[in-house]
Amino acid sequence: MKLIQYQANVVWDNLSSPNTIKIYQQALVKTWNLLKETAILLFMLLLLVVVFVLWVWHIGFTIGWKFRHWMESPNKEPDKFVENTIKSLSNSFAQLFNRVKGFAEKKLGLELPKSEFKLLQEDSEPETNTNKQENS
Repeated sequence: MKLIQYQANVVWDNLSSPNTIKIYQQALVKTWNLLKETAILLFMLLLLVVVFVLWVWHIGFTIGWKFRHWMESPNKEPDKFVENTIKSLSNSFAQLFNRVKGFAEKKLGLELPKSEFKLLQEDSEPETNTNKQENS
């Protein structure tokens, strides 16, 4: 019985010690900070995934729109469609590169070389025979 009382006294002394309270408070503060920072990181990763999905959706939508426009035109030139598709893809990557570069320079304070991807000119509307006749 004395052994149990002795052990209970040791545990009570450890729990009631001012040192123990400080250590547990520090542990709770640290745990809360870790949970908060982890939640922020997970939220940022979720936003990154959403932005990536929207970016891919935008590329697909643009290419689909150009494909429909090409299909509805009387002059269906496969070379023109392939050319416009490549221009759409390269423009999407150029815009992404330029935005990331601008973000890195403004927010992170990085000095990057003065290179910039130029956007390729796309045909907004392929010329058809009816358009040529109307313009003449």
